Parts: sequence; structure tokens; C-alpha cells
Amino acid sequence: MKLFTLVCMVNLFTVGLACAQAGTTVPAGQDTAALEQKVRDLEDRLVALEGQMRVLKAQAGQTPAAPIATPTEAASEAPAGVKVIGPVAQAPTTDPAPDLTLHAPELIRVSAKTRLLRFVVFSSGDGTLKATLGSTWLGSAGLHAGNNDVRFILPAQLLKTLRKTNTPDNVLMLTSYSPGGTQGASVTRRVAVQLVKKTTKPKRRR
Repeated sequence: MKLFTLVCMVNLFTVGLACAQAGTTVPAGQDTAALEQKVRDLEDRLVALEGQMRVLKAQAGQTPAAPIATPTEAASEAPAGVKVIGPVAQAPTTDPAPDLTLHAPELIRVSAKTRLLRFVVFSSGDGTLKATLGSTWLGSAGLHAGNNDVRFILPAQLLKTLRKTNTPDNVLMLTSYSPGGTQGASVTRRVAVQLVKKTTKPKRRR
């Protein structure tokens, strides 16, 4: 604003000086016309200067636009990850089968009357137990963590082959499977038929 006032004063002083010089040499009619023309020129200059001042003020009042963050800058400003103190437990990526411990003698005797094969097996977790006797499929049983009472009814046609104890048909194989179907370790025992002793009646004395 001070610059604008200074420019106006300089222009007025120049016009006044020109009018004073013109009054000594130029007639009155011409002097008035020339003075009016100079006043118009001065007004035009003042209007132009005022417009320039408004443009300068408008430019000075504008705030610079905030720069757009690049993906690299945004990534660098991301919050840091959470620090975990102590050992980190990894999530299991496999489906292991449970471990088995069979509570039964090496040779399991089965009654020829009931044909019931019964034993207790300890499992380290949930899963399935699959059993075969020789080449014969006996079936499967569900397992839970702890002791499991497992029972199978043997087919009648196996009783003849189970009279001996040292044949491949006597081998009982128990295999654990995880809930997802992963096969685990197997345990074996031998199975034989328990023969029924015939009782003889004592002879009567005559």
C-alpha cells in the first residue's frame, strides 16, 4: 500500500511540473486541453497500477497446495509393527496322527464262543484306529486322548486259522490316523483262539 501511494504522488508531481512549464510558453486554450489529456493518462496509469496491486495481493494470499504423498513416502510413514517380547509359538502346519500305547499281552487269547477281541489302547490325542488281523480287515474305532476300550468281533472263518500262534494270520496290526487322515505308527500283537477243554465225566463204580 505504501508503494501505491508513493507512485501516485510521483505522478501528480510530474503532471504539476509539466503544467507549470507549459503555462509559460503555450496559450491558455491549448494548456487546458493538454492538462486534461495528462490527467486522463494519469488516471489510466493509476487504474493499471491498482489492478497490478490487486493481482499481487491475490497471489500473496494464496496458500501452496499440500504435496501428494508418493507410495514410497506413504509406506515410510506407516506405523511400525508391534514388538512381541518372548518366544513366538508357531501355528502347526501339519496334522500328526496320535501316538498309541497298547495295554495287552504279546499273545491275546480269544474265546471260541464269543470271538470277542478286546484290548485297551492309550492315545495321545483324537483320531482313528484301524485294525487288521493278518490279511483280514477288522474295522476302525474312534480314538480320544487317554485310554480307549476297543472291541472287535472276529469272523467265524478265522477261528480255524487262529489255532496256531506263529502264522502270519495271527498278527494283529493297529494303526493310528489323525482326524485329517494322516497315517501314524503301528503296533502289533498276536492273536490265538483259546481252546475249550473238554471235561470228562468220572466213571461210576459198579
